[in-house]
Amino acid sequence: MLGINMLGIEYFQAPGRLGEIFEAGGTSNVAKVPLRGSLVVTGGQPGFDLERGELVTSSLEDEIDACFNCVDAALKSAGVAGGIAQAHRFTCFLSDMRYEAAVMKVWRARMPDHKVPWVTIGVSMLAIPAMRVEIAAEALTDGYIPELTLELLLQIICPSLTTITMVQRKEKAIEPGSLPIPPYDPEIMTVEDTQHRPIPKSFDELKEIRNREEDSSKEFFDDPDLAINDHIIPISETFLTAISLSRRQPSDTGRPRPGILFFHGGGRVMGNVFTGLNSLTDAVKELDAVVISVNYRLSPDYHGTEVVEDCYGSLVWLSRHLDLFRINPKQFMIAGVSAGAGLAAGTILIARDRKGPQVCAQLLMCPMLDDRCKSLSCLQFENGRGFYTTWDRYAWSCVLGREAGKEGVSPYVAPARATDLSRLPIAYIDAASGEPFRDEDIAYATKLWECGVQAHLHIWGGGCHGFDLFYKSELGRQACETRTKWLIRFLHSQE
Repeated sequence: MLGINMLGIEYFQAPGRLGEIFEAGGTSNVAKVPLRGSLVVTGGQPGFDLERGELVTSSLEDEIDACFNCVDAALKSAGVAGGIAQAHRFTCFLSDMRYEAAVMKVWRARMPDHKVPWVTIGVSMLAIPAMRVEIAAEALTDGYIPELTLELLLQIICPSLTTITMVQRKEKAIEPGSLPIPPYDPEIMTVEDTQHRPIPKSFDELKEIRNREEDSSKEFFDDPDLAINDHIIPISETFLTAISLSRRQPSDTGRPRPGILFFHGGGRVMGNVFTGLNSLTDAVKELDAVVISVNYRLSPDYHGTEVVEDCYGSLVWLSRHLDLFRINPKQFMIAGVSAGAGLAAGTILIARDRKGPQVCAQLLMCPMLDDRCKSLSCLQFENGRGFYTTWDRYAWSCVLGREAGKEGVSPYVAPARATDLSRLPIAYIDAASGEPFRDEDIAYATKLWECGVQAHLHIWGGGCHGFDLFYKSELGRQACETRTKWLIRFLHSQE
């Protein structure tokens, strides 16, 4: 009887290895492990009966065929539906290079039309004595190892193998703040860093920070070209306050105009309807657009799921009252800054899944998307200018409590958790090279492209978080101008 010596599953994610390896040999259960990226499965055929403990007389071609069967079944059990037919790379380990011809013969007989890269490596000894061939297949996967008991896994892969253990090996962790950082723009370095705040030691201290926030409403009320009106938005069992920002003297009082639902910044723990709203004033003036900025409820006063439901409720309400604001449905979009941009992204995911209101675009300015805080940029900017990683972790702990960073977090709350970004509106995403959100924003844009959604991504070298809104500089001016030009061009195309 043929037996399998090793079933190995390695998880890779371009450009480098994340370092999780699962090897066969003992008794345990397979955990629900995320497998987003390249999955490598190896299978070897020892050539002896594990139950009897004796060598088995079998042809080399039979052993090779058994290796392919092992790898095929393993890939399918890990969510790669096509098995080896879906693999895009093979590596063959041989105890004797003279076996290579036999491997290729079996492979051509099984898959005559499957042309993929092959690498053959000769080794003096494989996993155990008497093993002559071991084959590794690499395939793309986008899901999870099913939560199967290993007994069931054994039935799928190899009924004669009676014991399996799971061993997890991880790469040496990178200490937060130990990595070099790209330099900030010299002009930004001359501006006082008013956005760098200490971590609150208590909820009372957080409330004090909220109370001490700089009043950013003055620039809007003092602008003679702008009009501000207050609104009440009924959602579920409560009410939210909001403001509308528009031109004081509209160019055409009868013509429908662009409308933007906006969510403010502040880490989801502070901020108000005016925080980051200056990112849209040029669009309001040039397009005669109206912006509705919502005072969603903050954390930790309210859990992250309640907060994103606030935002979705405001989207539903506004979509039913477009006429009240003279908004053209074809030019109705959603936008947010920092924490608000993450909420905007989550709101759009809810709208898609519930078949709710549609918007023409999502404008995500330096979005806060990932509660895990483990990206390279998060590790780099543990204590950078403006909003830094330590604050990011604190904010997520307020939003999610003990759930932060663990499995099962809703992608509506942390959109970086989403595995499917298809059927979403076009996105404009920007961030700075010197902020924690840089890499999660790049990853989100990449995922949108992967799912067939158009995304415009801008990473501004030398900037810090909020450099374009809170630090007056030429780099910030360029970022605002680029964003506004895209917004104007896109909304004109939707008329």
